[in-house]
Amino acid sequence: MVKLSQQPGCKNLCIMVFYLMPVGDLRQNLNPSLKIIEFLPGMTIGGLYAARYGRSEDESVSEFAVLRAYAEYSDRKGFLLEHFMGDKAGASEECGKGRFSWDIDKNTIDLEVADANGPVAEVRVRPLIKDVPFQANFPFLCMKGENVVFTQNHFISKLSISSTTVRIPEGSPLKDVPLRLKLLSSFWETSNVIIKETEYVPKAIKTADNVFGNTMGRRA
Repeated sequence: MVKLSQQPGCKNLCIMVFYLMPVGDLRQNLNPSLKIIEFLPGMTIGGLYAARYGRSEDESVSEFAVLRAYAEYSDRKGFLLEHFMGDKAGASEECGKGRFSWDIDKNTIDLEVADANGPVAEVRVRPLIKDVPFQANFPFLCMKGENVVFTQNHFISKLSISSTTVRIPEGSPLKDVPLRLKLLSSFWETSNVIIKETEYVPKAIKTADNVFGNTMGRRA
């Protein structure tokens, strides 16, 4: 198995695993104006997000988050981010500090994510259908105190539909996240990742610093 960081150019990768997830008591902890969108009664769509990007190993940044639900705020819809963390190269003070181990060979990608208290998640990806031309915008929402933050990443890439194995270790902060009813696993080697300008509602936060802790993707 070859370490991803040993490959020329330090490939940009994004993994998204989607699950049908119960809404449960999630609404009790949200801004009351933020609406969880249900695709079946009591069920929303969420999952896991992980990415690595950068022009070189020294500049690379890794990110990880739980997509806790698909939600709507005002006229904006997106995946609600929780447990967002970045690695030491790119994370700011408010972002959860993560340790990322990426390994890749011809047919498998392995990712291990940990924080200061120990392992958080392990993800193994095996491509089934590879190199499908792909362009998409993925919108995200995140609570920031009394505010709701909206942003989206635009991907131009080749998509691979995959099988995944996700393991949440004992003691992980994700242990109670209901990752059971898997819908779709995908990953892509990104040729272009752009974050569109972040928006803040209902009132503007004066600076973009420390919203997610680290900007997702490459800013346009």
